[in-house]
Amino acid sequence: MPKIPARAFHQHFTQNSHGISIALKPYVAKPFIRSTICVLWLFAVTTCGLLLISYENAAGPQNLSTTSFPKDAPVALDPQRCTLLLFAHPKCPCTRATMSELNRLLTHCAQNVSVHVFFLKPSTETEDWTKTDLWRSASSIPGVQVHVDPDSTIASRFGSSTSGDVVMFDPKGKLLFHGGITSGRGHEGDNPGASALIALANGVSTSCNNTPVYGCLLQKECNLKQIESTP
Repeated sequence: MPKIPARAFHQHFTQNSHGISIALKPYVAKPFIRSTICVLWLFAVTTCGLLLISYENAAGPQNLSTTSFPKDAPVALDPQRCTLLLFAHPKCPCTRATMSELNRLLTHCAQNVSVHVFFLKPSTETEDWTKTDLWRSASSIPGVQVHVDPDSTIASRFGSSTSGDVVMFDPKGKLLFHGGITSGRGHEGDNPGASALIALANGVSTSCNNTPVYGCLLQKECNLKQIESTP
């Protein structure tokens, strides 16, 4: 029989009429430990689940000060169609959903929009660092022109700081839309941003011209790379 503390022995054993100790109920220490472990496990699972939900719904910051197409932009404003620019971090897993949504929405309005995708390239990295599967995905979308964005300077010029940020201008350079085209981090499917872009590109007015952007912070990632590479 396993060794039981004296107090536990006194509480859980008694003597019969012949003076022989008999057990009244099983020792309860082990069930108590199991219950405690179960409670702690459930608490950990619940906490992790809440943190994951919070992460998926956490949008990046936006700078909405840009209201017209910058005169010193590295690409020309299309005089006949809308001009759409998407800024991306080449290693952001959330941006895969953005590329899928871009491909999907262009099936409804490709003839009415000129599309450029800019990928961050830190000055400390080679172009191979930038040309990931996301670069290849963007390059495979018909009509999309893909560019390198050195240290996200072009993104900053358009007020973009989060991977997956989209800006679209009319042929005269007026800002029509600024925001994201997914409903959460890595979420594909119908969303207000993509629907608004399709409508605007096809000349249909909409009250939705700004949506949250879900992705990595472009400038933060750039700065981290610069720090890591500093001798």
